[in-house]
Amino acid sequence: MKNTRFYSVGLVAVLAAFLVNVEAQAELSSHVLSFGTRHHQEHSTYGELPFGDGDYSYAIAYEYHEGAAYWQIALDASFDPSGTNSVTSEFDYVLTPQINLIFKDEIWRGGIGALASYMIDKDTDDGEWTDVYGQFLLGLAIPLGRMELEVMGAYPFESFDELSEFDGSDIDIVGWLKFSF
Repeated sequence: MKNTRFYSVGLVAVLAAFLVNVEAQAELSSHVLSFGTRHHQEHSTYGELPFGDGDYSYAIAYEYHEGAAYWQIALDASFDPSGTNSVTSEFDYVLTPQINLIFKDEIWRGGIGALASYMIDKDTDDGEWTDVYGQFLLGLAIPLGRMELEVMGAYPFESFDELSEFDGSDIDIVGWLKFSF
C-alpha cells in the first residue's frame, strides 16, 4: 500500500510537470490570427495622417507569441474614409501595413509599433505613401478559451521629439478578436 501511494504521487507529479511543460511550450510558440477594427481620431499635431474624427478601418493580423511579448504584423484597410482631415477627402481607400511589438502581463498589454499608410487617389488611381510613423499601444485582453478579445488605445506619432505635444483626444481605439492555432 505504501509503495502504491508513493508510485501514485510520483505519477501525478510527473503528469503535472508534463502538463505544465506542454502549457509553457504552447505559450512560447503560440500563433494567433486576429481580426480587428480601429476608430480613428484626427490627430492635432500630425496632419499627414489620412484619417479624421470618426473614420473606421478594418484589419487582419498574424501574431507570434513568445513568453511575455509578441510580434504583430497587420494590414489595416479603410475604404472611402470620410473624416474631416483634408488629406482624407482626396483618397478612395487607405492601406496601412504595420508591425508592433507588444508586451503582455496577465490581461494587460502595452507596446510600440511602426506603420505607414498607402493612400489611393479617387480620380487617378495613383497612390502615395506617408512617411513611416510610430504608435504606442496600451490596453487589456479578455481570454475566451482559444479566442481573446483585446481592446487598446493607440497613439500615433510622427517622431519622438513631438511626444511632448501629447493630446489625449488623439488616441485611436483598437479592438481585436484573436484566434490561437
